[in-house]
Amino acid sequence: MKLKNIILTIITLIITKILFSCTAPSASMKSEMSVFSREGMIAGSFSLENRKTITPVYKINYMQIESETPTKMFSNTLDEKKTNFLYNPGQINFGSTNGDFKEDDKNVYLFNIVQKPGKYKIYEIETFLNTGYMQSTRKRPVDIKFEIVAGKIAYLGEINFNVQENIIKIINNIERDRIKFQEINPKIKF
Repeated sequence: MKLKNIILTIITLIITKILFSCTAPSASMKSEMSVFSREGMIAGSFSLENRKTITPVYKINYMQIESETPTKMFSNTLDEKKTNFLYNPGQINFGSTNGDFKEDDKNVYLFNIVQKPGKYKIYEIETFLNTGYMQSTRKRPVDIKFEIVAGKIAYLGEINFNVQENIIKIINNIERDRIKFQEINPKIKF
């Protein structure tokens, strides 16, 4: 009897994991900015071209590099030099899903970043693979700068990652993305 309960519990956990980890990233997208915090928003899309499996988890890592308000600067204590950027890292995760929609040979994910006003940059795109017996992480450096303005929504573009060729580029798909954002969340207009 105990073995049967253990097996049922394991099956329930696996099914729960599958159901809750397969939601599109846009399901957790912020739809509003805080007026009190003077937040702004940047909206965009991330596409995976020539993707053969849906196993890896992809992450976009970004940080604030300049602020409208005075904040403490990050100091590198190893060589005691003050650097010229603000240490405020952020991350957007794209799980093992097929994206919000498919276009040709691309899985496309919609995303947004809601933060305080300032200049930011996406500094790397990370791939994490966990097969159960092996884990690997690959980080690809990028330099995609954008600005967030209080009370405004701006469009970043489509960050296109060709998985087979290992090429990352920015594509202007504003008309397509406007339509897709309206379908998912009508409050996000750019």
